[in-house]
Amino acid sequence: GIVNNSEIGENVTVLEGTKVRNSEIENSIVFENCVIDKAILKNSIIGDNTNVSEKDIREGLIKDL
Repeated sequence: GIVNNSEIGENVTVLEGTKVRNSEIENSIVFENCVIDKAILKNSIIGDNTNVSEKDIREGLIKDL
């Protein structure tokens, strides 16, 4: 994935095709082709093709339907 202006903590996986901007991620997995923008993700799993913008997600499973 592509990461810009973001803090990536320990135990983070960002898969292919994902773009992370202006965000903070810790102990999380972000699957393929996601857009994470101005978000905080902690202890979370973000499914394929999901957009997360201006959200604070802690301990969540988020996926696009």
